[in-house]
Amino acid sequence: PIRYYTSSGADKAKVIGIIREAIILYTDLFGAYPYPSYTVVSAPFFEAGVEHSGMGVVSNALSSAARKKAILHETAHQWWFGKVGNDEYRDPWMDEGLTEYAVATYYKQKGAEDVYRELIRDAEDAFSIRLALRGCENTRFDRPLSDLSDGYYDRVYCGGLLLFSSLAEIVGTDAFHAALRAYAEEYSDRLASPSDLISCLSQSLGKDYSSYFRSWLRATLPVE
Repeated sequence: PIRYYTSSGADKAKVIGIIREAIILYTDLFGAYPYPSYTVVSAPFFEAGVEHSGMGVVSNALSSAARKKAILHETAHQWWFGKVGNDEYRDPWMDEGLTEYAVATYYKQKGAEDVYRELIRDAEDAFSIRLALRGCENTRFDRPLSDLSDGYYDRVYCGGLLLFSSLAEIVGTDAFHAALRAYAEEYSDRLASPSDLISCLSQSLGKDYSSYFRSWLRATLPVE
C-alpha cells in the first residue's frame, strides 16, 4: 500500500503515481522494497524533506518540481538508510550519495535526460568551485557530520552523487546496478561501513576500487 497525506489533494493521484513509479524502479535497480507499506506526508517543514523507516516527509512549501525531487529522494532512502544502514554521523556520504544517485538515475531511466544532466552539472559546479576555492582538505567528505558544517551539501550530496555516477559511467550502468543489488542483499538489515561498501562493489565489479573511492572522498582529483 502507498499512502500520501497532504492538506491539498488536487494532484494526489499524480503524486501517488510518482511514488509508485519510484518504488518500482528502485526495486528493479536495487532489490526488493524492505517494508510492508510506504507513506509520504506533505506538511510544514523547515527542510525539503526527511526520511523515516517506511515513511518520507516533504515540505508543503516546495514547488511541484522540487517536491517531486524531494519525494524521490526520501523514497530512495528506504533502500539507502532503511534496507542498508550505515553510521550517518560518521559517514553521511554513504546513504546521501547513493540516494542522490538514485534520484538522478530515476530521471535518466524515465527519459528526462535533460533533468539528469542538469543534476550532474549542478553537482559538478558546486563541488569543483568549492575545490578550487577551498582546496582538498576543505572539500573532502570522508568526515563525520561535526566536521562538515561548512559546505555539507556541496561535499556530501554533490560529492557523493559524482562519486557514484562517475563510477557507473566507468563500469557501465548495468554492471554498477548489479553490484548495488549485491551490496543491498549482502547488507540488508545491517549496518555497512565504508570498507564494506567498497569491498562489496569491488568484488562484484572484479576490480579493487579503493583508490577510486579514496580520491573522491579526499577530493584529490583526478582519480588515481
